[in-house]
Amino acid sequence: MGGAFLLAYLAYLVCLVLMLPAFGLTLFVSALLLFAAGPRDGWSVLIQVLAFFGAGIEDPLRYGWRILAFFAVLGFVLGAGAIAPLRIPAFYGLAVVGASCALFCLYAAAQQDRYNVINALIVLSPSFVGMAACLWCAAKFRV
Repeated sequence: MGGAFLLAYLAYLVCLVLMLPAFGLTLFVSALLLFAAGPRDGWSVLIQVLAFFGAGIEDPLRYGWRILAFFAVLGFVLGAGAIAPLRIPAFYGLAVVGASCALFCLYAAAQQDRYNVINALIVLSPSFVGMAACLWCAAKFRV
């Protein structure tokens, strides 16, 4: 029983690592779009996000829950594959989030020209493999 658990969790972590290009490129494109929007519409959003978490550093007794919630979500994403009842939804959820990030990146690339779409497809190719691996692992590791 322990070997199957370890195998399923390692498969989840491999799928998560394969999704990193989609997550990273989405974050990068979003930051560029916010910077391009200018100081009134874009930069203020970035500053507000930083201020949201910065308040937890300044006054941890009152706003520290924000940082704790961030790390709790991060821990849940990293550990969801280890929880047996959540294993299959974690694989499917990871595939859905990765697909939505990839579609956002491809849409943003399509707004420029076809060469950017080709470049995005090349960069996102590990994420496409990760999405297929998530769906395969969800079918393989059924409880």
